[in-house]
Amino acid sequence: MRSRVAGGGISVTRLSRRTAILGGMQDPANIHAWHRAIALAVRVHRISRGIKRTQAPGLRSQIDRAVDSIPSNIAEGVAQPSAADCARFLSYAVSSAFEVESHLILADKLGLDLVGIEEALDETRQIRRMTFSLRKHYVAKAKGEKPKGRDS
Repeated sequence: MRSRVAGGGISVTRLSRRTAILGGMQDPANIHAWHRAIALAVRVHRISRGIKRTQAPGLRSQIDRAVDSIPSNIAEGVAQPSAADCARFLSYAVSSAFEVESHLILADKLGLDLVGIEEALDETRQIRRMTFSLRKHYVAKAKGEKPKGRDS
C-alpha cells in the first residue's frame, strides 16, 4: 500500500505480505555481489580499450555489453517482488558472467596483449559463484524452503 507524502512524492508505508515473505524489492547497494560486479565492469571496460577493431572485430563491444549485464541483472533481480523473479534475473547475471569469462579467454587465446586479463577472469569467476549462491537462496525461498545461510 502506498501513501502520498508532502511534496508530492510517494512513500511505501506497508509492504504486501507476499513481498515481505519472499524478500523482494531490495536495494542493490545492499548486495555485495552487485558492488563487485560494478567494479568488475569498470575494470573490464578499461581492459577492453586495448582491443583494436582490426584485431577482433566486435569483441570489445560484446565484452562490454556482457560485463554491463552482470550488475544490471543483479539490480533488476533484487528489485523484483517475488523470489522466483529475483532468481530468474540472477540466472541472467550468472549467464552474463559466463559470457564475459568466455570473451576474456578468447581475447587471451587470440594473443591480444591485454593487461589485467587474468585478474579480471578470476574476479569474474568469483562474482559468478557469489551470484549463483545468491540465486540458490532465492530459488529456495520461492519453493518455500528455509534458505541455508544468511537471510538476504
